[in-house]
Amino acid sequence: MNFLFEIIIVTLIAVGNLVMGTIVYLKERKNNVNRTFGAFAFFLTMWIVGAFVSELPNNLYLSLILSRIVYVNVVLVSIALFYFSIFFSEKKLGSLISFIIFGTGFVLICATLITDLIIKSAVFQVWGFNLVSGPLYFSFLGYILILAVASIYNLFSLYYKSAPRRRLQLIYFLLGFAIFIVINVIFNVFVRQITGSDVYYRLGNYSSIFLIGFITYAIVKKELFGIKVILTESLVGLVVLILLVDLFLSKTIQMALFKLSILIAFIYLGWSLIRSVLSEIERREKVERMSEELRKAYNELKKLDLAKNEFISIASHQLRTPLTIIKGYISMILEKTYGRVPVKAQGPLKNVYESNERLIRLVNDLLTVSKIEAGKMEVKFEKAKVEKLIIDLKDQLKLKVKEKHLYLRFKKPKGPLPEMLIDKDKIRGAILNILENAIHYTEKGGIKIETKVEDGLYEIVIRDTGAGMTKEEISRLFISFSRGPAGNKMWTEGVGLGLYVANKYIIMHKGKIWVESGGKGKGAAFHILLPVKKYA
Repeated sequence: MNFLFEIIIVTLIAVGNLVMGTIVYLKERKNNVNRTFGAFAFFLTMWIVGAFVSELPNNLYLSLILSRIVYVNVVLVSIALFYFSIFFSEKKLGSLISFIIFGTGFVLICATLITDLIIKSAVFQVWGFNLVSGPLYFSFLGYILILAVASIYNLFSLYYKSAPRRRLQLIYFLLGFAIFIVINVIFNVFVRQITGSDVYYRLGNYSSIFLIGFITYAIVKKELFGIKVILTESLVGLVVLILLVDLFLSKTIQMALFKLSILIAFIYLGWSLIRSVLSEIERREKVERMSEELRKAYNELKKLDLAKNEFISIASHQLRTPLTIIKGYISMILEKTYGRVPVKAQGPLKNVYESNERLIRLVNDLLTVSKIEAGKMEVKFEKAKVEKLIIDLKDQLKLKVKEKHLYLRFKKPKGPLPEMLIDKDKIRGAILNILENAIHYTEKGGIKIETKVEDGLYEIVIRDTGAGMTKEEISRLFISFSRGPAGNKMWTEGVGLGLYVANKYIIMHKGKIWVESGGKGKGAAFHILLPVKKYA
């Protein structure tokens, strides 16, 4: 391996590791995660630099001492990594286990530095020197392996229990470990077997820049971007590093200038690429944050809506009983059950009775709405003819229509229409709400009802010559507690629940309801479609 090339590589990686470790430490000095990672980065750097420096002397004794210092750093790296995993995963470690870990580590460090139990000696080889292991060498490896496996287990055992951001951090950790381990296996196993020497094994150590880099990024970055960003940055950084080293190895000024121009061009293109990827990820994360905020707002609204429905249900039940009692007593008074009622009192009592009736209808509507929105409204299907319901409603509303000098006509179909399986009360209620609405909003003319069956659909059309509606009013017509300007002027008692309930009743029958109007003063036509085949 080119000596100058390796010096540059070692220097860059050592400085990079120390800088990243320092950044993490300074970010939050009192945090044990940051502290242990800073120590891990420092000891790992000392290991890498020591492994390189130990190869330089031609003196076996000096190389042996430096190699023993490297092995000490391996122990310290393993301990720092283990405690980093403990603090990051927020696990508690008993004092006995800590004593065993530190005690065993101290013994191994002492055995490495002052005895031949770990490293017995060093011998010259063609490519350099080789270490001769002592009797406790495999115990040393076992200790390192146990701490490494325990560290990885601590980190990834909490993956499925963690929040999305913590999971993404763990993915970065795993990616860093994977690159570090794979590269070390390549150079320490395969390359060693192929070449028969250890001359390239240090290249595996240099992959620590990926391990430190990925973990640093995951800890420091508040909003973690996707894997594609870190991979893009790593690829660009690696190519820049190679081009930079190649620049230093130039033999002529012309070649150096040529390589420098290539390096500058690549840095510009690489930075542009990273910025484009960052912009894409930032836009995606912004959308995700907005989606999360909307989801939280939606859940909050659902809770408030549920609370509102519960309140309406409870309040309505509490109101229904006294209103029913009031209705009963006023009815009995008007029927002279308690004796003769003065003529002057009869009018006010009738007004009270009618106001009480309106309140009862309002309470019933509120109860109906709360049941619908809570999904507790039952539908009881039975065979019935819709025309019969319309005729009954026409008779029921005869007096109201007569009081306003309007007409109410039902254009009967030429032939008999089929019986249908419907909830008679709900279909009756839906039609009644529309008819009453038409009566309230019509001052001249009247209301016409038509029915027909076409293409397997039973259609009911209710046309009036009333106030009419704008497109904006039509769009809000079937929303609860929504009323148009005409309603506020012409029928002040309404609260905007009738058409909402009618729409829900029709939907329960898998049908459809809509309204058409030519505009203000041009009347309106309500259409109801009910599927026949499905229920016949």
